[in-house]
Amino acid sequence: MSPTLRNVLSRLEGVKRCGSGWQAFCPSHDDRKPSLHVSKGGDGRVLVHCHAGCSVNDVCTAIGLEVKDLYPEPERKRNQAGSGEVIATYDYKDANGKLLFQVCRTADKRFFQRRPDGKGGWINGLGNVKPVLYRLPELIQAVQRGETAFIPEGEKDVENLVRLGLTATTSPMGAGKWRDCYSDWLKGANCVILPDNDEPGRKHAQQVAQSLHGKAASIKVVELPGLPEKGDVSNWLAAGGTKEELLKLAAEAAEWEPAGKTKPVIVRLAEVEPEEVAWLWEPYIPLGKLTILEGDPGVGKTWLALQLAAIVSRGDPFPGLDGVPRERREPANVVYLSAEDGLADTLRPRLDKAGADVNRVYALTGWEGKSKTGSITLLALDVIETALQQVKPALVVVDPLQAYLGAGVDMHRANEVRPVLAGLAALAERYKCAALCIRHLGKSQQDRAIYRGLGSIDFAAAARSILLVGQHPDDEHRRVLAQSKNSLAAKGVSIAFELREDGFFWCGLSDITVEALLAVPRSEEEKSAVDEAAGFLREALAGDKLRLEAPAGVLTPELKELLAAHKQELVCQLTWTTMLDRANKSYKPGALQWARTHFPDLENPLREAESRFEKAYHRQDIEGVQQAAATWEATIKRTCLLYEFASNGGSVLSKAEKPSLRKSC
Repeated sequence: MSPTLRNVLSRLEGVKRCGSGWQAFCPSHDDRKPSLHVSKGGDGRVLVHCHAGCSVNDVCTAIGLEVKDLYPEPERKRNQAGSGEVIATYDYKDANGKLLFQVCRTADKRFFQRRPDGKGGWINGLGNVKPVLYRLPELIQAVQRGETAFIPEGEKDVENLVRLGLTATTSPMGAGKWRDCYSDWLKGANCVILPDNDEPGRKHAQQVAQSLHGKAASIKVVELPGLPEKGDVSNWLAAGGTKEELLKLAAEAAEWEPAGKTKPVIVRLAEVEPEEVAWLWEPYIPLGKLTILEGDPGVGKTWLALQLAAIVSRGDPFPGLDGVPRERREPANVVYLSAEDGLADTLRPRLDKAGADVNRVYALTGWEGKSKTGSITLLALDVIETALQQVKPALVVVDPLQAYLGAGVDMHRANEVRPVLAGLAALAERYKCAALCIRHLGKSQQDRAIYRGLGSIDFAAAARSILLVGQHPDDEHRRVLAQSKNSLAAKGVSIAFELREDGFFWCGLSDITVEALLAVPRSEEEKSAVDEAAGFLREALAGDKLRLEAPAGVLTPELKELLAAHKQELVCQLTWTTMLDRANKSYKPGALQWARTHFPDLENPLREAESRFEKAYHRQDIEGVQQAAATWEATIKRTCLLYEFASNGGSVLSKAEKPSLRKSC
């Protein structure tokens, strides 16, 4: 048997001859059935194989050898006196102080473990002994006292730290051998890890820190300054390092965080300096925020956006709340993203008509790299940010917003829309510019204006200001700009403008509300339907008895829906529900006669009632209806009743149908 093979077998437990080799308990894991096979190779080296999967390196480390020790040594080296002599031992004890095993260091800086045989001798390897941390009894007491635990890589380092009066521990078998169960002994402790100055040492430190994460009260990894390659804390102390310096380094070190983990950014509001809201156009377009400009296709949104761009480029004043232009400002740059209009045939001619300084207006049309180009979306924040850095604009226009969301973003899903808008808002805040996003209106009949735009409600939620452009109810050549949302100030008054062949013209302040703009029929078909519905109601009012059948083709499902939406807008702020409650309690056949009995002013001249109702109906002017409520409340209530009767097929309701009257109204 060669000296090399004899050296390996002497360090193993349960060695038995097995064929041409030997079997033994693997020292690298808790082996209850011999799983390690040892044999001699043809070149004289020792072959080891663990059937449980332990690597050759792990097996060698567990018995205090290196892989190179499996190869035969030159005779002269084998005969060196004392090269394998044990010169230091480190006792590992359980929590009660009972000796479990020793780590032995030899003169040639090799390590191996051995355990008591119960007869005053030793057995190499750990066998079934469960490994623990070094100086475990002392560590437990120190953690209970709240002392900081220093964790170097080796037992010699621990002993040197203990001599300084510090609490220290380590794991057996060197770098990379930390087990998660060791961290249980350090729950609630403040831990400082001291890695050796080499790659295995740094990896070991990260392994220990990761294992301690969620268990230790705090974790710091301190890389000691001035260490030589493969140096450790013992080298640092030998070079003049002191306890005080070590404690200072530990105190100044940052808390360890897992790689890739995010941590909260917490700001104490006492440290925040209050600032006033900065405006590009007060109170319509704030700087550093998102503003949405919405309206139906073709209503003039792009015309208005280009007019605003022209004003910014020239430094001209915006219209004021009192109709008087505000003071001039410094001319500024504009970045325009346009997906629907051509630069040469639309944007440039309109900017020229608006008198823009086109040297200050920049179109962001795409991006280009070394080998390819691409179109712009709001997902390409790095490209947009580079443009903002170069141009330094006061205004960024995205026209229209939905065209720049990106192909993979569903505009109806809040969880997809919000991150895109948040990225744009962050850029606007960082570069102190206003982001004006143009959006089309949807077909929704929602009552509130902020719900009428296409896509998720998160569009409206993310914007600090929402502006609506619509056609003037009484002038088809005039447009009105109204504000439906302002999160930073009181809403601005409406402003009218006209689009003519020779350009864009402001027309002063307007009393047209957002609700009135949304009530304007959006097509000739819708306008015709409204007129027909109003005529049907007028005809019903004119008769002595309620019509039992609606005119053929008038009360279509679409018309019912339209009337329901208009009726709700007209009477939602009136007290008509009180009247319906009274009707439900004292109803009797002949609803029209009953209504005239309880509301004599229904007999007022029909022509006057018809005129007032028709005007309010077409303009959807809630405020106007409220002003006339004292005189015409009964007429509006009767109109509601007639609509309810018509909605139920034109028949007079019976007592059995009373609940549906309350529910439907």
